[in-house]
Amino acid sequence: MSLGEVKDAVRTLTVDGDHVWDGQDEDDRPATEEEMRAAREAGMARREVLVHPGRTPVVLGVDTDVVEAFRAGGPDWRARMTAASRAWVDTHPAESPPGIPPLTGVESAPHVGRAHASGG
Repeated sequence: MSLGEVKDAVRTLTVDGDHVWDGQDEDDRPATEEEMRAAREAGMARREVLVHPGRTPVVLGVDTDVVEAFRAGGPDWRARMTAASRAWVDTHPAESPPGIPPLTGVESAPHVGRAHASGG
């Protein structure tokens, strides 16, 4: 069905009743609850595929000048931020639970907990 056909079909809908399937055209049949559930699960699975295995999506506030510096390097700026984070983790032996590096030295960094000098 083309977009024009869909628009034409929508224009013919009335506001006074639900769609009633005539039992003839299988493409016109309303989806069953099981079909709708399967479509919803397929959509969720498709979204999960977008997150690479071994990665966790996060929302993280980063100083503006830091983000601008990474972005200035080109389209792979997120990968470079990940590489920089990985380099930090690799140089700080874990003394806390497995997979969580200690914050040694970070607490005393002059920019932590305050606005950055560039206004960030």
